[in-house]
Amino acid sequence: MPTLPAALADRAERWFGRPATVTDVKAVSPSLVRVTFAGDLMRGRHWHPGNEVEFRVSDHHLRHYTPARFDTATGTFDVMFCTVAGGPGTGWALGLRPGSPVTVIGPSPSVRWRGGLRPLLLGDATTLGLLTALAGATLEPGPFGAVEVPAEDVPAVARLMPHLDVLAACAEPGAALCAWVAERSLVGTDRAYVAGHAGTVQRLRNLLRETGLPRGSITGKAYWATGRAGL
Repeated sequence: MPTLPAALADRAERWFGRPATVTDVKAVSPSLVRVTFAGDLMRGRHWHPGNEVEFRVSDHHLRHYTPARFDTATGTFDVMFCTVAGGPGTGWALGLRPGSPVTVIGPSPSVRWRGGLRPLLLGDATTLGLLTALAGATLEPGPFGAVEVPAEDVPAVARLMPHLDVLAACAEPGAALCAWVAERSLVGTDRAYVAGHAGTVQRLRNLLRETGLPRGSITGKAYWATGRAGL
């Protein structure tokens, strides 16, 4: 999201925001932190896997995140933060502690879950919340796919996401994912969900279409782009 005048960010929080509090912060791995939020006014909020929430992370920046879990009965939800993202949200996320007050905008629609007989999930470290939420929405035999993360995070993410192949990211974003797709048979796959680095999302779309998957069966979501301020 582009930089906003502080007055507009103030207005967005005031009109659309709901108060919440950080209840737990857990370092999952060297580059990943899971934060649990709770708020009375978040109870009963409409949520589908793939919906996102929004936080004001600085005077001039709002950032979107996809909860890995959202409990509408209790008003609690979990967000997985990638602390090497390097964007305006990174420092904000690293400063969160139990008891920290926040303002939450949303949840609101983002990636639309459309099911699939054998859904394929592909993403990177910035998409772990989305991939977790979508995986939880599937029925047997469940999803399959791959996620690329910094090498030091591979063991922890493999424990969190046993249904996916966890790949050590290369210097070039998306290289590990594209190689994985090129080496796999996708017979029986009727739906794909691809998210993360913008250039990688486009490359994966092209690869999947070459396998015969129709354009309309591929849902893509860019989370960040090289040379631009992302998360």
